Amino acid sequence: MNEQLIIRLPAGQKGPVSWLIWHTDEASVVASGELNDIAELSELSDKAQNRSLRVYASSAAIGFHQVELPAKSRRHLERVIPFALEDEIAEDIEQLHFFWPETLPKDNAVPVFVVRRDQVELWLSQLAAAGLHTTAIYPDIFLLPLEKNVWSMAAFPGSFGKEWVIRQDAWRGIVLEPELAFGMQPEEGEVLTEISAFGDIEWPQPPAPLVAKNPSLPLQLGVAQKAVGVNILQGDYKLSSGSSADYSQWKFPGIAAAIFLAVLFVNQWMGVVELEREAALVQVQYERLYQQTFPSDTRIVDIRAQLAQHSEVAGAGDPGQVLRILEQLQPAFSGVPIQLTMFQYDHSRGELRMQANGENFQSFERFTQIAREQNLVVEQGQLTSRGGQINGTIIVRMGV
Repeated sequence: MNEQLIIRLPAGQKGPVSWLIWHTDEASVVASGELNDIAELSELSDKAQNRSLRVYASSAAIGFHQVELPAKSRRHLERVIPFALEDEIAEDIEQLHFFWPETLPKDNAVPVFVVRRDQVELWLSQLAAAGLHTTAIYPDIFLLPLEKNVWSMAAFPGSFGKEWVIRQDAWRGIVLEPELAFGMQPEEGEVLTEISAFGDIEWPQPPAPLVAKNPSLPLQLGVAQKAVGVNILQGDYKLSSGSSADYSQWKFPGIAAAIFLAVLFVNQWMGVVELEREAALVQVQYERLYQQTFPSDTRIVDIRAQLAQHSEVAGAGDPGQVLRILEQLQPAFSGVPIQLTMFQYDHSRGELRMQANGENFQSFERFTQIAREQNLVVEQGQLTSRGGQINGTIIVRMGV
């Protein structure tokens, strides 16, 4: 591929998307532009054809931290880091995704980046809906070059006007509106000799001399940053180059699973709680979700039956299998009080992967036992204790 499409995604659910197409052989910009909103990503589908894709995301959605860890603790970062930062972050760590460099610095300070899980899932779902397949998303500070004693900065369109992205060192950066940069200074002991500015930037009183640099289009910097940066898609969100091609196949089963599982819970809840007004309200909410997913269905008679019908006519193998798995899991959900925090259906493997919270270790053992009694193949992943609850992964497949 001689051309490359580079995209910068916004923070939050709204905000402009910047894009640029670069011709490698001619070393020139083919085209560039801006979408009003992330929901318009499908407009880039044709532009991505026969071009490599590199995706960046606004660092406004990402927190930057340093965690002091002895060398022996580095073998278990996925378990250690969330607890190490729990007191620093004013959010439920279960709702957060932690990621770090593939190659760690040799000193005890581990650079850690934090982003909300629902933000990552929004980026992935919008990319998938547009047919844009990638195995990596990088914080946009890694667009900017790294120089000793120098900050690098660029201006991008933001949700509330222009926003500045500033890279302060190898693992640290900030995103802010120009009005908030007044009085900004380097940290105590930090030596700052220059600020390299890419794009249209006017900073009346910068903390160091502001030097305009080329290119003037900041996304063009992504051409040179071939393998530099920290990939957000780690852990639960890691995708291989092979799985990215199948990512669109998850789309229907994932939606179907979400609605169908919700309907199972609603029906169970309505059978136990005799509060007709509340039950009717919840039913209306799920009917609205169904209609958003299948707008051509103007009349809903039986959500279960209609959803099953959609799964049968959907392509890519047998997406209806996820519905059968969920049907057979109903006794396990009814018999064990566990709370799902994430689940996805991998069509290529025919398996439903769920992450859940339970009251104790026995909750997971009981759930697994009941599920196996329904002729399901169940694998239970590692269980960890967080915030007084037990968190773990359960993988389910149809039995023979």
